[in-house]
Amino acid sequence: MKILIYASKEKADYFRQLVSSNNVEFLHLEKKENISVPSDIIPYFDLALISLSFDFDTSYALIQKLREERSGSKVAAIAERNAADDIMSKLFEMDIDDYFILPDDSKRLLWAIEKLSSPKNIEKQSIKKGEDRLVIIGESPSVLNMMKFIKKTAPSDLPVLIEGDSGTGKELIANALHVQSSRSSGPIIAINCGAMPHDLLENELFGHEKGAFTGAAGKKRGLFELADNGTLFIDEIGEMDGASQVKLLRVLETGTFRRLGSTEELHSDVRIIAATNKVLENEITAGRFRTDLYYRLSVLRIAVPALRERASDIPLLINHFINQSGIDKNISTETIEALTAYSWPGNIRELKNAVNSAVVMSEGQEIKISDFPEAVRKKQQTSPVQISQDDGDNTGTLKNFIETAEKEFFIRALNKFGENKTEMAKALNISRDMLYRKLNKYGISY
Repeated sequence: MKILIYASKEKADYFRQLVSSNNVEFLHLEKKENISVPSDIIPYFDLALISLSFDFDTSYALIQKLREERSGSKVAAIAERNAADDIMSKLFEMDIDDYFILPDDSKRLLWAIEKLSSPKNIEKQSIKKGEDRLVIIGESPSVLNMMKFIKKTAPSDLPVLIEGDSGTGKELIANALHVQSSRSSGPIIAINCGAMPHDLLENELFGHEKGAFTGAAGKKRGLFELADNGTLFIDEIGEMDGASQVKLLRVLETGTFRRLGSTEELHSDVRIIAATNKVLENEITAGRFRTDLYYRLSVLRIAVPALRERASDIPLLINHFINQSGIDKNISTETIEALTAYSWPGNIRELKNAVNSAVVMSEGQEIKISDFPEAVRKKQQTSPVQISQDDGDNTGTLKNFIETAEKEFFIRALNKFGENKTEMAKALNISRDMLYRKLNKYGISY
């Protein structure tokens, strides 16, 4: 493994002393103006450590050059704890894989280098380089925004709230956040609040002591213990009962909990990622969800669009699922167009199941629309027809017309109100939650 260092000689020596692995070779790039990265000088490197304290303007330019000329390698920025505020704020705007604040992040930096340099992880790392594309398939503005969100927030330990309809891939986003975090060597454990009776949910999350209730024949460790040093993904959190909400809030506030039937305080180092297909603000109004828990969970929020709102990604997803099947099949352009016109109410989950079914049912080399489940064929055949005017311009369906007008409406509102989303939502007479959903739906940067 090769590590490129752009830093002072003292800092480069510090990195060499920090890492004792024989599998690591350091390449120290001296300070130069108009830095270039010629292939004959740096044939390949796995990780670049760029010190922002060395020379910020040159460091920033180098990061951009490395992204252009060495896109397959990882780039991390290094900053000092006492760095200027403007440097710290620019960390979040840079196109980097990670950042380390020294000396606080020395252990995390060492862990990251040792993980990359471990021979048994070489294959894992080559997969991880393309992980964004493998986990979240698509090139639409909304998907690119999701990838950007994951990249920026994965290194943090703050809670994340993922909002979106069922089947849109909320668990994939949770997994991507975990895999790209410093907790990736720890477990990620998922629990679905909607699939479990309320009286069992508390027991699953926090565990119990022997004799805590009838049938508790022995001690049981809960998910907060099992997910220690990792991530706990709580799906359909809008279905969580009030008693469990209170205990979850306490964990978020103190990092401690008690097993059922115990007075002992246990500590849990867990990152919480929650997901819901409900609008939690409405649940709060109805008295079914705690306001304080909502604000604790929604420090970082992302809205996942329905598949019909990112229809341009459907052809990519179809081909991805065909390749995943391991069966050599083709699909015609006409069939892809027909499937793209379908609304997919079950979202990505429904599309994947339909493609898997078609791959098996197709008799020849080519998959046809007739190979898809009857529900898809029928709904596709009865989808709204395109309306053409005499001049040949295609106005599209009424739904498309309304969505185009709505997108333009929100773009104009954003231009008027700028960064003040509270005032914007108030002026439009919608909640901030709905505002963010609309902006994400149409891929509008904010």
